[in-house]
Amino acid sequence: MANELAQFRKELTLEEVLAQRMIVSPLGLFEVPSVADGAICLVLASEEAARASGKPYVTVEGRGYHHEGYHQIGGKPHDMTAFPAARQAARAALDTAGVSLGDIDLAELYAPCTITEVLVSEAIGFCERGRGALDAIAGATSLGGRIPINTSGGCLSRGHPPALTGLYGLFELREQLLGRCGARQVEGARLAMHCCESGNYNAALIHVLEGPK
Repeated sequence: MANELAQFRKELTLEEVLAQRMIVSPLGLFEVPSVADGAICLVLASEEAARASGKPYVTVEGRGYHHEGYHQIGGKPHDMTAFPAARQAARAALDTAGVSLGDIDLAELYAPCTITEVLVSEAIGFCERGRGALDAIAGATSLGGRIPINTSGGCLSRGHPPALTGLYGLFELREQLLGRCGARQVEGARLAMHCCESGNYNAALIHVLEGPK
């Protein structure tokens, strides 16, 4: 609601969400992303060039990528809710950055549906397995909570324009790390995690970003 770029900014009640028609059971209309479009430009440069520009910038401190080796659905039974690619990619990104998960101040996670945010927050380790929804209800992943997730509004509120969603997440984290987010600002944000996926999270790409030093 506090993101001026968000497609939907009206407060919703649980009753309104549950009252919507089914899209893919058990997910209703407000639990899947709408059609959206948009545009964004991010400039990637060496830190020396960024510093010389005199403009504010954030740095990419860590990167991790993992592909499970199959396309969405494997050839043998497996746990479709575990998202091991996200877990492995997060570990690699944190190791590259030389930080721990507890150092992360906020995260933008690719989550086109309500359940996706729950599952990927568990896979990365922000929430214990089976407690992602409970943590969300308790406010742990909300603004002011233990680990704010998708302060931009995510795919369901901010919008889900094809091929741009990942860039919108990176833009949100840049603004947060530069302290430009106003009412949705995460106080003292210094380190942030961004997660993209392909398929049914059979592959994940994760970056750790750091604000001005």
